[in-house]
Amino acid sequence: MGPIEAQSLSVKPAQRAESWRNNPTRSAISCSRRLNVIEGTTVDEIDQQILDILRTDARAAVSDIARQVGLTNAPVARRIARLESTGVIKGYVAVIDEVAAGGIEAFTEIRLVGSVDTREIEEIARQVPEVQQFFTISGDPDALLRFKVRNVEHLQTVVNAIRSTGLVSGTKSLIVMSTWDRSAARLSSD
Repeated sequence: MGPIEAQSLSVKPAQRAESWRNNPTRSAISCSRRLNVIEGTTVDEIDQQILDILRTDARAAVSDIARQVGLTNAPVARRIARLESTGVIKGYVAVIDEVAAGGIEAFTEIRLVGSVDTREIEEIARQVPEVQQFFTISGDPDALLRFKVRNVEHLQTVVNAIRSTGLVSGTKSLIVMSTWDRSAARLSSD
């Protein structure tokens, strides 16, 4: 669902509901605050600020986040818990320098045979531990896989295993030479 308008928070909930029932179009247009509704979860401007802070530093203390968004700790902790429980925050990750960790990253473009559904190759990708991410994309190719492997030979073995499923008509692998990551850049500038 896309962005919707919500009424000013200074209106009592009962008044808000009554106004919405009486004229949903006018209520939506005359609102003073933009909200995003994601699968029934409302994400307001403060939530967006919290998400921006966590994108920059997933280990930020609640007290630091609260100070930055102008709230006390308790409401910020409740907001984070709600964002986690509703799936807006799917998890927290460490940004790893794969070369320093002793491996290589690669992307492989996947072209599917005939009318193969991308969900079939996605299911196979989920079973391959070296696949870090799976993307369906428009145009040619049909899908893109991101791998973390030990070396080029390991990459070839994994790609050959995927090709041998009979679902793939062609692949093209791209080995990552260096990376720049916005999240990692933010962390290193602090």
